[in-house]
Amino acid sequence: IHAQAVATGKMQKAPELGAIPTSAYPTPAKRPAFSVLDCSKIQELGVTPSDWRAAVARVLSVVE
Repeated sequence: IHAQAVATGKMQKAPELGAIPTSAYPTPAKRPAFSVLDCSKIQELGVTPSDWRAAVARVLSVVE
């Protein structure tokens, strides 16, 4: 996302990000150690999820 924003001139420089373990970001709700978005239910309805990279490009094309 940051790379696309820089490439389109929406940001001058991408921020530096660093990974942290879940234990370093406490939240009231318990979170699973590994979770991914499951799109199987929506696909059963005949809906194909769009590519997120293309969606980011569309959003960046209209953001001032």
